[in-house]
Amino acid sequence: MLQYDKTYLFDKTNGGLEYFHSVYPQSVGFEDKNKGFKIRDERTGSTHLFCKEGVWYIKDFGSGDNGLNCIDLCMQEENLEFLPAMKFLYQFFGLEAKTLQQFKPLREHKNTDLETGFYEIEYFDTIQQAELFAPFLTDDTCKEYNFYSVKSYQYVSYKRDVNGKQTKTKLLNTVTATAEYPIYAFKEEKFVKIYEPKNDKAYRFRFLGEKPQRHIYGWDRVFSQVDLKEIQRLRNVVKAYGDSQSSAAKEAKEQLDEVLLPCIIVGSGGSDSLNIASLGYDVVWLNSESEQLDFEEYRQLKEICKQVYYLPDIDTTGVKMAVKLGLQFLDLKTIWLPKKLLETNKKDFRDWIGNYKHLGLEKTKGALEKLITHALEFKWWKWNKKTGAYKYNYVSLLYFLEHQGFYMYKLQHRNQQKGQNTFIFIKIDGNVVREVTTPEIKSFVQDWLKENHISLEVLNMVISSQFLNEKGLQSLPSKELNFKIAGVSDQLFYFNNKTVRITAEGIEEVHPTKITNYVWQNKVLKHNIKLTDPQFKIQKDASGDWDIEVLEKENMFLNYLINGSRVHWRNELEEPFKDKSKEAKEKYYNDNRFNIAGANLDPDSIHEQKLHLINKIYTIGYLLHSYKDDAKPWCVYIMDNKLPEVASESHGGSGKSFGVSKILEYFKNYFYLEGRNQDLLRNQFIYDGIDEDTDVIFLDDAHYTLNFGFFFSILTGTLRVNPKHGKAFEIPFKQSPKLTITTNFVPTTLDPSTIRRLQLMVFSDYYHELTDEYQERRQIVDDFGGKRMFDENFSHNDFNLFYNFCIQCLQFYLSSSERHEAPEGNVKKRNLMQLMGDNFYEWAKSYFCDDKLNTFIPRKEIQDEYKAFVSGRVMSVQKQKNALDAFCKFNGWILNPKELLGSDGTIKKPYEDQQGKRQVLEHYYIKTDNATVDVETIEAKEAELPKKVDTEDLPF
Repeated sequence: MLQYDKTYLFDKTNGGLEYFHSVYPQSVGFEDKNKGFKIRDERTGSTHLFCKEGVWYIKDFGSGDNGLNCIDLCMQEENLEFLPAMKFLYQFFGLEAKTLQQFKPLREHKNTDLETGFYEIEYFDTIQQAELFAPFLTDDTCKEYNFYSVKSYQYVSYKRDVNGKQTKTKLLNTVTATAEYPIYAFKEEKFVKIYEPKNDKAYRFRFLGEKPQRHIYGWDRVFSQVDLKEIQRLRNVVKAYGDSQSSAAKEAKEQLDEVLLPCIIVGSGGSDSLNIASLGYDVVWLNSESEQLDFEEYRQLKEICKQVYYLPDIDTTGVKMAVKLGLQFLDLKTIWLPKKLLETNKKDFRDWIGNYKHLGLEKTKGALEKLITHALEFKWWKWNKKTGAYKYNYVSLLYFLEHQGFYMYKLQHRNQQKGQNTFIFIKIDGNVVREVTTPEIKSFVQDWLKENHISLEVLNMVISSQFLNEKGLQSLPSKELNFKIAGVSDQLFYFNNKTVRITAEGIEEVHPTKITNYVWQNKVLKHNIKLTDPQFKIQKDASGDWDIEVLEKENMFLNYLINGSRVHWRNELEEPFKDKSKEAKEKYYNDNRFNIAGANLDPDSIHEQKLHLINKIYTIGYLLHSYKDDAKPWCVYIMDNKLPEVASESHGGSGKSFGVSKILEYFKNYFYLEGRNQDLLRNQFIYDGIDEDTDVIFLDDAHYTLNFGFFFSILTGTLRVNPKHGKAFEIPFKQSPKLTITTNFVPTTLDPSTIRRLQLMVFSDYYHELTDEYQERRQIVDDFGGKRMFDENFSHNDFNLFYNFCIQCLQFYLSSSERHEAPEGNVKKRNLMQLMGDNFYEWAKSYFCDDKLNTFIPRKEIQDEYKAFVSGRVMSVQKQKNALDAFCKFNGWILNPKELLGSDGTIKKPYEDQQGKRQVLEHYYIKTDNATVDVETIEAKEAELPKKVDTEDLPF
């Protein structure tokens, strides 16, 4: 068994400093400096490194977070719990975990004829090594609670064979304690409960004798401390006096107080309870934390003492059980251990007393007394004898509301109207959080009173009270919540019925007890998921090229993406059937309705279509990943593949917006922007409505003229939100939304800077409207026999396939070491068409015939010809050259080959005009694909160039 020790980690790693440097390289040189460094887009660095008692901490004053050591930071950055984080750091620093020495008792097994119910125990006269779990435990206290040290014990069991199957042979098993392996026992009348504190957790307890279905330890002892009949008599006397203030009534009450036990504490287990008893308190406990007192047992305990307390563990299970018991017995007071115990991975009273034992018995008693004075009950109303009415116990009411899940929550990056509070009220159910209003909280209290049949007078008090308003409820405790659901290599998805973790290695269900972070209710996916087998398999083939095999044939959404990737569908579904029957065409179509690799396609076309599908899967995964990676600040840019006749022509109808809109609708909290709105970029409040919970900005159907560069600035930095009715605020990069754009156009520039920012997803025109260029109208619904995705006929299984496909896309994205981009294909051609513009493209197609290629053309001639074509509108020299260069690239030609360029990067040639005047003019030369540049031939032809260019206004 491996041991990971915090102190050892800090001692061997200079307090963990190197890990901080690896996460924040910019922190190097800022150790223990007054000057902070930046971890976000901010004017002045607000993050500091400091060392305290040999351990390094990071403090981010910009977020208000507490100082984090390297373990805390690792848990946060890698989205890990404590133990996995320790393992991660041990590997990071190259440390080896220690192997814990496993102590064992002496064991002996002999064949026997004794009955299986036989057992025998030999005890020590005094308690042995009690300091292992109870530093103040004495022999007298142990005897009071029937607790003994065991020398050895014997019991009879059936022997098991090598397969673990029970045989008929009986064994007498003898287990003997050692100095390193003490054994203890709770000795009751009909059974003994063996306790081996150094055994594995699952085997620490063993029952010998008649194991009871239910047993309360310490029960007989507490009742032996009192005269029950006298208590019952005095209670009847006090009850008979009622509210009387007579001396006889007071005397009866005093007599009752004298015979009652001061208190009884209900412990959560044997070792905790013995520690409580060692401090002088009367204690009882049950066999396990999951067992709790019933009404009759609680009534009997209340009868013999002034107050019953419960002292639970403070881990998640312990708190849950304490709240359950407290709501069952409203006047039961709960003693809460300090939450600081949890910071050191401790949770119970045994852990607590271990922190105080060095102070001695009396001071430890005093510390427990303080905890008891702050014990709370869920009964938050008291009868006021003076007024004859109920009144609030405000502390208990706030305690009640807290353990019903109500808290204050501080807003970080959200629209704040002037004068508004920076807190909201929330309700937490498990890990799910929702915002609530004060009327909702008051209604909850009223409904709870009705459901639990509490007096109508208490209900009337609540209805008429002003305490449950915004001002009064601001006394609720505030709670810091970790809403982080994704790390650089993993992500959580919360479904209605379970939580799923996705990593590069796979997809797994996560038990609720293993989840420490929270999720807003509106981000819980409204589906009861059942994980399925992989729906696709992506890997490299024998040639090293990426390949995909579609494994799931019934997923409508996956099939839609397949058809959206069939960029060569016409070569597959139309060209081969020009001379064939309609029946043959329909048969092939039906047989290959969702086939990314149809038999009518050549290998290169199939490969390109597969790359398009792989790109879509990868891009969906990127979009679903909630983690903002500095190395991947991409905009998901979804566009059509079809080349238009003119650059500004819009096709649409390809189904590209459908897919992304459904992914955003079912997975993300997104902010919608209408791309066709021509005033969009003139709106100073364009981001009004975005906050830290916004996952994606969705710019839908962006127009040809829209300046996409306006949005690219938010991809790598802080997003500044200027609300219309509030104060401007900034959302740091890590919390800011991703950007998704759908459009019928490509960006006007595809320079390296733009390319780095775009994760393109390209859709074929497989789905299209009926126009002159198509033989039919094909919509998504046509592929599925009229069935529509995501409507009321979309079954639970259909949804399940959709959700599983999406999380498998994320798993593929996380497992990918390389970026899967869309094949360039028509993307670059569409970009070149937009660089040319419609007019230039139409003119150039007719102008540049064979006699204008592979020869010199004066720039002035091209200017004049184009000017005449567009009725006198002038294009600047540089813009014309850029358009001509784009036209050449579009056709696979080269404008101005390098071997013809002069030292200034242009082609200058002598030219004689119609008047015989010679000038040196700039020329263009277009080299076609297979042509060669023969300088000698070119020079020989120069004399044949026409002398008709008017050069009077030229600047040369």
